[in-house]
Amino acid sequence: MSDNSEPKMVPLCSENIGTPDSFTIAIDAETNQIYTFEEKQMKASFFLPLFFVFLIFTRVLSVEYIPLNSLITYTVMSILLFGICLIGGNIMSKKGIKNIKKASLNQREWESYQARGRHFYPRQVLLVLLMFILSIACFIFLYMYEAKWWLVGAILSSLVAGSLLPFLSKTRYLIHKNKIEIQLNDGDI
Repeated sequence: MSDNSEPKMVPLCSENIGTPDSFTIAIDAETNQIYTFEEKQMKASFFLPLFFVFLIFTRVLSVEYIPLNSLITYTVMSILLFGICLIGGNIMSKKGIKNIKKASLNQREWESYQARGRHFYPRQVLLVLLMFILSIACFIFLYMYEAKWWLVGAILSSLVAGSLLPFLSKTRYLIHKNKIEIQLNDGDI
């Protein structure tokens, strides 16, 4: 991008998923302009050490350090951990974006992308809600059964829920309801 401000991307739909030329159509939540971006591919040289760190983390992790004797303390700790993981997941999803460019679409192309985005919106919201429920269920089961895998499940599902948070944005809802004026950048680029 040419200016210093980074747009607040709200993804609408993706094209050519799984191919090298895949991209996502997104809306800037502040300016309502349309952008395209690509997602960074995770390389094996990055994934393998990350996997080993995760493996060591799960081996070292002990439920003994979690305050299970007090429900109030446990609840506060769970809410804090849930919030930290949501923020972490959201930051990770923002860091996974590259090649942000303004998109030049005509009205017909925009309506096509908007229709596809509208089609997937209920599923996306349902997925985010299911991840929230899974996270909360893992925290509840951790309190009941005291197994570290419930903690790992709670952390991972909270991270995934955090990465999906843009689907719950006001901008995404207004696009779904067709109550937002979009800057099409017709011929600007």
